[in-house]
Amino acid sequence: CLAFASLGWNSFALEEFEIRAPLVLSERPVPTQLIVDNEKRSVLIASNAGTEATANWTIHATARVSSPWVSGEDSFTLSAARAHCLAEIPVAARRHHLSQLGIEYGPAFCGMQELRRNESEALALIELPVALESEAVDHRVHPALLDACLQTACAWLEEDDVLLVPACIGKFQ
Repeated sequence: CLAFASLGWNSFALEEFEIRAPLVLSERPVPTQLIVDNEKRSVLIASNAGTEATANWTIHATARVSSPWVSGEDSFTLSAARAHCLAEIPVAARRHHLSQLGIEYGPAFCGMQELRRNESEALALIELPVALESEAVDHRVHPALLDACLQTACAWLEEDDVLLVPACIGKFQ
């Protein structure tokens, strides 16, 4: 984020966001890096499951960074998004349903407070859980907030007992 701020961008969009491998979090810390290539305007997220002596890096996600410029019919307003996403999904019921499918979100990953959707879009109110607020200063965007955004992207894919997780997102900003 700071690297792109140096280009004069106050905000940016991610395009061709590809999830290549899950990043499983546990009690054991996993060294993770966000690698930014200003020249190619690309980013990747990788983690090392090995040791410093025998590194075992895994690339978890890649994306291309672009200017968030939008105009005309591509412009976004919150009121228009609310008008499109009329179906309100009770968040607690959704979490319970996901747990029945084997997806458990701990308290740190319960940032989604409200959820609306239609057949092709989802809109959520996301807040950083209070327990993580002290960590917020260490991140431009806290990983738990990013996870809640990805949960929102998954929300419109869900149907009854089928859970689909996107492997690629064309663009988000």
